[in-house]
This record gives sequence, structure tokens and C-alpha cells, in this order.
Amino acid sequence: MKRLIPFLLVLLGIAPLSSTPRQGQIKAGTNVGAQEVRLALPTFESKSADPNAVRLTALFNQVLRDDLDYSGNIALISPSFYPLGKFQVPTDIKVEDWTKPSVNAQYLVFGSADLSGGTLRFEARLWDLGVVENRELLGYRFTSGALTDDAVRLTAHTFADQIVDKLFGGRIGIARTRIAYVSVSSNNIKETIKEINVMDYDGANSAPLTTYRSISIMPAWSPDSDKVAFISFRSKTPQLEIMSVLDRRPLSFPSMAGTANSPAWSPDGSRIAFASSKSGNFELYASDWNGKNMQQITVSPKSIEVSPSWNPKTGQSIVFVSDRSGTQQLYIMNADGTNPERIIDEGGDAEYPSWSPDGQNIVFSWLRNKTDGHYNVYIHDLVSGRNTQLTGATQDQGQNERPSWSPDGRHIVFASNRTGVSQIYTMLANGQKVRQLTRNGRNEGPAWSAFGK
Repeated sequence: MKRLIPFLLVLLGIAPLSSTPRQGQIKAGTNVGAQEVRLALPTFESKSADPNAVRLTALFNQVLRDDLDYSGNIALISPSFYPLGKFQVPTDIKVEDWTKPSVNAQYLVFGSADLSGGTLRFEARLWDLGVVENRELLGYRFTSGALTDDAVRLTAHTFADQIVDKLFGGRIGIARTRIAYVSVSSNNIKETIKEINVMDYDGANSAPLTTYRSISIMPAWSPDSDKVAFISFRSKTPQLEIMSVLDRRPLSFPSMAGTANSPAWSPDGSRIAFASSKSGNFELYASDWNGKNMQQITVSPKSIEVSPSWNPKTGQSIVFVSDRSGTQQLYIMNADGTNPERIIDEGGDAEYPSWSPDGQNIVFSWLRNKTDGHYNVYIHDLVSGRNTQLTGATQDQGQNERPSWSPDGRHIVFASNRTGVSQIYTMLANGQKVRQLTRNGRNEGPAWSAFGK
């Protein structure tokens, strides 16, 4: 357990423009690699010449485009193939211009922005170009609420999520989700400071959750995204703490003898699993989320058990890390600790498992070959037993660690030092479309929230 032991010590107004009840026409589950749909997204233009309105409309365009491009099943058609003109209202659209072979769009998103009463009003539409009647899948008027970047970004995120939901039959978009992570700095006497920060899923609006000027690590989101559990060193001995994300208010969780480590919420938010050294070595425990009704769920006096992750589909199983075989490997057991079974049989050192929302896959970091010296992100398919390498498969990308699933099961967040210092990245669950989210200082240990509210 050489790797783990060091760590052990807004108001948004939305009104429909028109309403034609219609279900999404595309059947797509959470499998990455499902067929992409071709979508055209001509620029929303501001009807107002106000410089701030023009700037914020450009921001809306960029955020909406990025959200859709990163959704995982949408292929955005290059604007170089678009017909000439402005495309703000339905009468501006000639369907044949968008479905001809040079464009070949299946769906079209268009609209405009206007300054009204101190807010930006976006009229936004999604059309299905493959039908003649009831072509409009979405028609909304979004009011930004304020002439600010944050308000407009939220408006774009909201519309992007509406589009994903409509196109893919109820698969909710992730544009309003957030990511917690550990920001590393030092104080005046060069002591290491680690605080929990929270940012939007695309890296914007980062803000501290903890300000203890101590060490806070291993954030874990509650299923309602209202709370974050983490490990705090502010009492010298690492303890499990919980904080409300809504108002940064600490929530009650009792201190324990020994050292706490790696909290994980049950799918319904009623329980927390974690590691503790209260019995001498690290074992796994589970309790109510407020620390009551605590139970020890592993008994392995000669090994270390850490990093639990619940099966979010059933809540009946937990994957965890144990060195009972000599090196740290992944095991699955029933939630009460019975029937442990090793699932990685190829050696090396495996760590930090995270269970996919559909219960079918586990993402983890693995030093598969110790002569290589690098941890990379892998996905373990529980049905086939196959392990798929997502980072470092074709070139050296440094250390890639602490992977965590997005709530739609199509994206993964992780930490990597591929640029020389640890930063937070996301990628699709097939390893494509890697995005760097943080760039300042050193950042590590990310965790993805549940769906935004």
C-alpha cells in the first residue's frame, strides 16, 4: 500500500415559446460510442447594439457550443458549411439549405438575444429537420436574470441540458453539474495547505468550499449535490467532516479514534462508507450520514482496506481497495461486508475506484506495469472482465489519478501531471475530448457532483 499510506497520515426565468409535446426520437443509453447526431448551430445575434449585450451574447454562443460539443453524442457541423444569412426566427429557415449533402444536418438550433428591462432575453429553438410537421422540438424564451457572465453562462448551460434531454430521450445533460477538487498551496512558512474548491463542470466559477488553512482532501458529493464529505486535518488527526455546499455550513459528524479516510455516499444519501484506523489498521465502516449507527464492514487485521465506492444502481455492493493479496487491488463485496471478491487479477497496483452510474463499469487508476512507473486511468467492465486503458495508451502522459464519473456516465474527471504539475482534466469515457479545467497552482483529487438543480 505504498501509494495510499502517505494519504492516510440563480434565479432563472424560462418560458416556452411554443409547446408541441414530442418525445426524443433518438434512442441512446449511456454507452459511449452510440451514434452521433449531426447538429447545426448558427450564431445567436444580439438585436441590441449595447456593447455589453453583444459581449454577453457572444459568451452565450461559446458556452452553448462547448456544452453541446462535449455532450458525447452530438457532432457539431462546421459553420463553414452553413448557408449565408441570419437565422433568428422560423421564417429565416429554409430546411433544404440545411439538409442538402454539403451540410447534412439532422437538427438545427437557432435564435437571438435582445436587451429588455436590464436583462438579456434569449429566444431559442431546436428543430428536427427530418420531419415535416411538428418540427419544433423546443421553443423557449430564456431570461438571463442579470447582465452578468454568470447569469448568461447559466442560461446557456440550461438550454444545452434541455437539448440533450430532448434529443436523447430523457438523458439529462451535465452542463449544470459541478466538480469538487483539492487546491494545493503553501503558507508563509512553506507548510502545505490543501483546501476543497468547487467549480462548474467546465472549469469556470471556481470558489473555495473550505478555508481552514490546513489540509482538506478526498471530497465526496452527496447524491442531492447539497453536501460534500471530506477528510480534514484541522484537528491534527484526520477526521471525516461534512459541509453544506449551499451555505458552507459544517454539518455534524462525530470525531473518532484513529484516522479517517476516503468517504463515499450511498446512492440514496442516507449512509456513508469510509475507512478508519480506529481498530488499529484501516478497515471499512458504514454509518448514517450523520455518523449514527456505525458498523464495521471489513475485518482484515493484517491488511489495509480503503477507498469504498457504492454501486449507484443498486446500493447493494461496494468496490474497495485492499492489500490483502500483497499489493493494492480492487475487490467487490456486499454492502454489509460479506462475499468479498477480487476483480483485478493482472497484478500491479490499483487504486481509487469509482462506480459508473449504470452499475456496469468501474473506473480506477492503475500502475499496471511497475517498470513503467505511471498510473493511468482504466475502465473495468464487470460483465466481460475487460480492462480498457484511457490515458497513456499511446504516449507518456505522466501520472493520471483519482478518476470520478460524471452523473450521466459518459464523462470522467481525473487529475494528471502531464504538463509538469497536477491539474484537473475531464474526458469522454472512451478517452476522447480531453479538457484541462484548472491551470493555476496545483490541483488534485477531483469528484463530480450529481445532476445540477
